[in-house]
Amino acid sequence: MNNQLVANLLIFEEKWKNGERQSQLIQNALDFGFTAIEIRREYFFNLKEEIEEIKALRIKNNFELYYSIPDKIFVDGKVNPEFRNYISESKELGVSKIKCNIGDFQNFKGNMKEELSFILDNSFEVNVENDQSKENGTIAPIQTFLAKVSNEGLDIGFVYDIGNWLFVSESPETAKEELKTYTRYIHLKDVNKLSNSELTVVGIDKGQLDWRNLLKDLLKDYPLAIEYPMENNEDFNNDLETIKTYLESLS
Repeated sequence: MNNQLVANLLIFEEKWKNGERQSQLIQNALDFGFTAIEIRREYFFNLKEEIEEIKALRIKNNFELYYSIPDKIFVDGKVNPEFRNYISESKELGVSKIKCNIGDFQNFKGNMKEELSFILDNSFEVNVENDQSKENGTIAPIQTFLAKVSNEGLDIGFVYDIGNWLFVSESPETAKEELKTYTRYIHLKDVNKLSNSELTVVGIDKGQLDWRNLLKDLLKDYPLAIEYPMENNEDFNNDLETIKTYLESLS
């Protein structure tokens, strides 16, 4: 087993809120020892400038880049025209994976192979994720879409986010079993219930998820992204050691 740990830049949410650009956040991740980093499109303050900054940073440092795109492939039953921009950005950045959401696939009547060809040109790996919405975050529509993708011979995989299932009142365990055939990337977080019964994303072992059991039997050589806001360096270093120790125990 050789799972690559990925830093999703949500871990530096507080720094981003204080105005730090993603190039600065990437440097923070590199300082923690990460060699794979997932940037977030919604974190760009100035997209054109920051793409150039990230490209320059990649020349100086050897790291793999993933791109999280918080948008849907299908809108009102049609392929989202914004994806041409996202794909152009992805190619300019030189990313190896992109992650997005499915959207209104149930009303799509076109030819998937033809209409998604500009996305699926083998420039990078394409995956969809379960988010915290009923449309994109529940098992049934995800399973329907991925089964159709598989039948069409299209190369779209799944990002299994272990925590988001709780936000749509679905079982992470059931989702794991139903979707593991398509899974090739994992997002790790924990989820806790606040006093007002609202759910919030927290660090591992600070919530109600049995993340170790959820990852067991699912991990192969999938990349594993840490995707929750970091409270402080000490806690995060401890989390990293906990995760690494667990992964080593599965070897």
